Amino acid sequence: NTVGRNELIGKSVSVGYCQERIPGVAEGFTIFNTLNFPTDEEAKRRVETTIKNLNLYSVSFNIWGAIESISKANGIDPKLILALITTESQGIQSSKSPADAVGIMQIVPNEYPTLNPSRLRDNVLYNLEAGIKILKSKEELSDNTYIETINACKESQRKAKYMKYITSNKWDSALRLYNGGGCNCPDCDDDFVEKVNKYYKIWETTVLPFA
Repeated sequence: NTVGRNELIGKSVSVGYCQERIPGVAEGFTIFNTLNFPTDEEAKRRVETTIKNLNLYSVSFNIWGAIESISKANGIDPKLILALITTESQGIQSSKSPADAVGIMQIVPNEYPTLNPSRLRDNVLYNLEAGIKILKSKEELSDNTYIETINACKESQRKAKYMKYITSNKWDSALRLYNGGGCNCPDCDDDFVEKVNKYYKIWETTVLPFA
């Protein structure tokens, strides 16, 4: 294990102990489908599963500390990142979506050519930091940029739904863009923002190692 700084999108952020493969966590890929909207009980179980999966990484490094420090360094509530992880992968680094998104933050390597695709797939901390910085980059976009992106959508019902996020809070529109903002996105999830917010409410009342 080595302590390092991952140079990703913009500034580097110090993270904890890291290794490429984590003992106790299944290798290979799991095709992960998050399109079904969870009931209250399902949402609670998925949060519990995410906690168990993240704890597996604690054998090798402080995953909870990494989530807290990288999130706060980017001005993001760590529990929002945990809600995002729950939505995307339930904390399983080997997750792979039908759209070829990989890792706990479900990043499509082809969409971010400056990132190392092998490390996105194999290194949970690299994937985590990359995803957090991608979300932050979406939040920093201007309202006009968001509106222009959504205006490209020709489906009026979906367009109207997506436009509402810009008036709710800054992270809703960022989450929408994280998952995909356009209508020509067959693998995007129309209810992605609502799912993250549902998990976030559970994480808000969950006692965590960094609380």
